[in-house]
Amino acid sequence: MKTDILIVGSGCSGLYCALNLPESRQITVITERQETEENDSYLAQGGMCMLKDESDYQGFLMIQ
Repeated sequence: MKTDILIVGSGCSGLYCALNLPESRQITVITERQETEENDSYLAQGGMCMLKDESDYQGFLMIQ
């Protein structure tokens, strides 16, 4: 496999980095888990707001 940039880890930092790199580069992100819903950033509680479905969105509007 040939890539310009290799990012190890698919947590928030790794994904943020990948999204902010030039689109002209071949970027590969590797992760320990096969399912994205099993990574630590997805499962994190506190400090992060994640809306997974429409019912979460309604609760978010009430908080604001």
